[in-house]
Amino acid sequence: MNFTLSHCATPSEDATVQDVDSELALLKLGSDRCFGLDPAATDVCNLLAQNPRPLPACELLCPPFEEEPARRASDSLGRVVPLAEAELVEVG
Repeated sequence: MNFTLSHCATPSEDATVQDVDSELALLKLGSDRCFGLDPAATDVCNLLAQNPRPLPACELLCPPFEEEPARRASDSLGRVVPLAEAELVEVG
């Protein structure tokens, strides 16, 4: 997958999300794929629900003065790519 910051990531229609103690658990329906998200990834996932582009979501969590732009981009992609590979989010 060649996922970049210009793509959008939206929850898959075949995935269900459950809030468990302020963290999210995502389950791919019809499979054995399940992801438990740590608090930071939960925040990114919640922000993606409002804006499907990963960089704006990460920028809300890590203001520009706190992190170099290349690191923010890498962190943004690093949180979304595993979910896309597990087909828990759709990339477009």
